[in-house]
Amino acid sequence: MRWLLTFLAASATDLSLSAAAFVPSAARSERLLSSASNKHASSQVRRIRIVKRIMKPIDEAANSKISEDASLALDRRTLLNCLLVSAAAGGTAATQPANAFLFGPSSASSEGPRTTEALDRSGQPIIASQFLATKSGTERTMVQGLKSDPTYLIVTVEGGGLEPYALSAECTHLGCLVPWDPIQKKFECPCHGSQYDARGSVIRGPAPGPLKLAKVSTEADTGKILLENWADEDFRTGEKPWWV
Repeated sequence: MRWLLTFLAASATDLSLSAAAFVPSAARSERLLSSASNKHASSQVRRIRIVKRIMKPIDEAANSKISEDASLALDRRTLLNCLLVSAAAGGTAATQPANAFLFGPSSASSEGPRTTEALDRSGQPIIASQFLATKSGTERTMVQGLKSDPTYLIVTVEGGGLEPYALSAECTHLGCLVPWDPIQKKFECPCHGSQYDARGSVIRGPAPGPLKLAKVSTEADTGKILLENWADEDFRTGEKPWWV
């Protein structure tokens, strides 16, 4: 019986020692776990920082690209708007002669008689005597007329005088300048092939109407050639002028 008690006492002592030994081991384990957790967290932070460093230039490049694309789109939109406005304005100006013939002139173009001096290429007034001294019969010479528009002065068949009318040099189709062909005795538009006879009447389209007329006179005191809006009946058609 004694030996059993001795054995039990020894076993209890061993268990106490084992328990005492286990407590610090558990604390160490907790510390190890905490350390491992901290290391894992630190590792995660490092990974996040690395990813941020990698993504930073990519994000900056993407933002720059978006900004550049937006700016480019704005530039393109602005350019397109400018082109559309320019095209609309140019189209209106180019079709003004034809529109005036088909639908009637605008209120701005419906002016009464107005007189201006005919000017040469250098912008100087043309003196009738000097001008006619160098011209032959039926010759047509382009000068600056009403509103500085190109206008043909016409020498009479006999020479030495001017016809009482001048012709606009602008085609009534789209406003191109129509040169005079002295061989074929007609005006020919180089843009779309319209043709006019010696008095400016249409002999071939697509021009919708005759060349505009202007009255021609000479100033008594100075001998300058004067041009005036033609508001009377068009002697070529027997009707009211389309430009009035």
